[in-house]
Amino acid sequence: METASVAEARRELMTACATPAERAARQGRLRPGLPQEDLLVMVCGVEHAVRVSSRERGEATALYVETLLEGLLIVP
Repeated sequence: METASVAEARRELMTACATPAERAARQGRLRPGLPQEDLLVMVCGVEHAVRVSSRERGEATALYVETLLEGLLIVP
């Protein structure tokens, strides 16, 4: 169960992400069928991975965000 502060932080993140996500969706650049809530969960997962990584923060952030955006698999 979420605390009031976590619920408030979630609302703030959803608001902050809404405009860029909606713009990307209109431009056909966001995967169809990916609800904003799922996008938020994925971004939070990247943030958590950066915090627990042994890599330098900037390096970890760049690597993990790039991987999230481009995908894990290399398609020949």
